[in-house]
Amino acid sequence: MGANRYLEVMNVDVKEAIEKRYSVRQYNETSVPQEHMGMLFRALQLAPSANNSQNWEFVFVGDPDLKRRLVPACYHQRFVGECAYFIAGLVDPGLEWHQVDISIALAYFTLQATHAQKEQALTLYQSTVRQAFREVSDGLVAHARFQEFLAEQRALVESYREYAVLANKRFKGGLESFLTVLDSERQLFSAKLDLAAAQRDQLLTLVQLYKALGGGPQLVRTPSEPRAAGGAPLQELARNR
Repeated sequence: MGANRYLEVMNVDVKEAIEKRYSVRQYNETSVPQEHMGMLFRALQLAPSANNSQNWEFVFVGDPDLKRRLVPACYHQRFVGECAYFIAGLVDPGLEWHQVDISIALAYFTLQATHAQKEQALTLYQSTVRQAFREVSDGLVAHARFQEFLAEQRALVESYREYAVLANKRFKGGLESFLTVLDSERQLFSAKLDLAAAQRDQLLTLVQLYKALGGGPQLVRTPSEPRAAGGAPLQELARNR
């Protein structure tokens, strides 16, 4: 009953944990979260033993120098010195059942570690989903703002275009100097550059929005044209005949 109650609290399927458990011999530099360490300690405390004596000690070794010194005692397995924590289980060799008790405790520990790994993966997945929604939201807001800005920029370009046309007419009528015409053309050109930059930025926001929605480059392969033994297309050979 104790094991069943523990597994209910742990909320993990035993069969799934046993089937998906695997050994890792290469590690990254990410440290084990403290909340996960607390869960692992709790799993060892809940492990059953004969007369509930819990005749064991578990030593968590995190010091890099101590872990390196433990490598020769572990058949020179390098991963012992590379893991975040090396866990040593100590029992009284004079007790006949010590191997059974510590094996059960380590089984509890392994099940809890599998559950912690599952929780960590779920947390990472949720964080990724939230980030994706945030990027989509930001992309939609940016796209809407660029739509408004583009409308204003197009109106500005149109007003400068009308001003340039009017300046040319006034210059031809002798009412304005050519310097006014040049200034109107300069302002029109500057407005067109700003409009082009805004259109580019809007397209970039669309690309970012597409990526946030899960899009990406898709390579489409077109079927190659049938060729004869000499390398020429079959259709060309048929025309030559």
